[in-house]
Amino acid sequence: MKEKEKENDEDGKTCAICLEDFEPSEEVMLTPCNHTFHEDCIVPWLTSKGQCPVCRFLICEIERGNQSSFNNNDIANLEPTNIINRDFLSFLRSVLRQKEKGETIGF
Repeated sequence: MKEKEKENDEDGKTCAICLEDFEPSEEVMLTPCNHTFHEDCIVPWLTSKGQCPVCRFLICEIERGNQSSFNNNDIANLEPTNIINRDFLSFLRSVLRQKEKGETIGF
């Protein structure tokens, strides 16, 4: 990794999923473990993986029973692992509902 890229990663200026730098005034999401990602990157990641892509902090557990019916737009199968994550999971669900309705999300 180039020194500049490494520096941006450490400063939280780059999304660790898509590796793109954050733009000024761009909407981003902060995980309970204090890592920042583009919303369009972290929501599908958490839906399928359930953990932070940087530190592997378990944000939500994924029900693995019936994966054939699991949809990236449906996080109903995600379960919070603790009280902090319950708030984050509620936030993710509300973001997905707003996106499905075509509403813009402001922070």
